[in-house]
Amino acid sequence: MADNYSASIEYARVNSNNTSLAQSNNGDGDGNNLSINEIIASPSSSGKFVSPTTVPSGTTVVCTTDVSGTFQQGQYLFYFDSAAVPTLIGQIASVATTTITLTANIIGNGSNMTNKELGSSYSLITAAESFYIRINVGQIGSSGGSAIYLPNLSEWRVTPSQRESSTVKTSVSEILNYSNIGSPLTIATSPQNVQFKITSKNVFRSANNGQTYFPTASELPRYIWLLATPIPSVGQSTGFSAATMYKFSTNEFMDNAIIVTANTSKTLLYDAGYKIN
Repeated sequence: MADNYSASIEYARVNSNNTSLAQSNNGDGDGNNLSINEIIASPSSSGKFVSPTTVPSGTTVVCTTDVSGTFQQGQYLFYFDSAAVPTLIGQIASVATTTITLTANIIGNGSNMTNKELGSSYSLITAAESFYIRINVGQIGSSGGSAIYLPNLSEWRVTPSQRESSTVKTSVSEILNYSNIGSPLTIATSPQNVQFKITSKNVFRSANNGQTYFPTASELPRYIWLLATPIPSVGQSTGFSAATMYKFSTNEFMDNAIIVTANTSKTLLYDAGYKIN
């Protein structure tokens, strides 16, 4: 039996904290009081604005209020255009009260930035770095938590039978370089797709000699964690290129999701592309 649900997607770096969460049964650490960290995210609203009267020029961006506690050296600075799309201004060299100094001259036309809201992010990925994708499970109507939706990972893979070695469908999840490769301050005019593969990381609790999983409804997962690993291809580097900004996108609509209850069969999880330990 299959269905669909809309999920919330987060990306995070691989570290010991996140690995502890990823390798738990429920995806939330099984009560170890850890929270996801080193989240890889697009610039978010800061509530700070470029001055309406001082046009950004050279390496200087003047703001309407103190931004010294909002932005940090090394971050990439963006402004949100009239369509609320973040547009790169440059990399931050220093911050002093209302003035942001960049490492190089501003990118684009400074007059387009006046009175626009600012946002920032760190460089997303370094060379050949795998990362985590965290997906929340779907709650089913009036089930009271006794049944949930899980993503069908076979729907993510170009060749489901190849499981962990298959590339991911670009219609499901995609990585494109935002900047030119090796040059984070030049916006790419012809972005390249970076192929990658996924492996599920949750260590599900088994029962009945490993033939079923989740002995009780209280042990159903809250999050599914995937390890995403770049796959080298012709014309690409061996992974992600250092000093490059990348844009991640994942379809939040989980097509043909599986319905999971207590004592779900091993076969259902395996056929849905999960790594069964």
